[in-house]
Amino acid sequence: MSLVFFYFTDNLGRKKVFVVAWTCCLLGIAMTLLVPNIYFVSFGMFLIGFGGFPGYRFTFMMASEQMGQVKRQKMMVEFLLIYCSGVMLISLAFYLMNDWRIITLVFCLIPSVIFYVILLVFFEETPGFLIRSGADKAIEGLNRMARMNGKG
Repeated sequence: MSLVFFYFTDNLGRKKVFVVAWTCCLLGIAMTLLVPNIYFVSFGMFLIGFGGFPGYRFTFMMASEQMGQVKRQKMMVEFLLIYCSGVMLISLAFYLMNDWRIITLVFCLIPSVIFYVILLVFFEETPGFLIRSGADKAIEGLNRMARMNGKG
């Protein structure tokens, strides 16, 4: 499925495709959490898999394309450390608690919604796409990123 999403990122832009992928993931988490039927839970898991992996990859790519070299290396390490820490915390929560719905709500849905909103507010479309599309915002976006990285 990632190939489908990556095809559309080149044509529509990473931010739009990120919104679609992450929305699929959030709907899947909510569906898995809220419905009592095994068929809806299975479909929710499908949506999580369908949108989750591309959503994480786009987040990583969008962040790395908007940072300078020094900050990019630090961000990559932090990104992977946070991911690994989350996996360990979820494992610990499942060991200590028996209610998977509360764990899903606390460790999956709420952080995913917060992360989604933060990325929608703070991340711009990637400079490569803006330049390829000939958008007038390309120079403005590049100047903003240069100021954030201390270069402008």
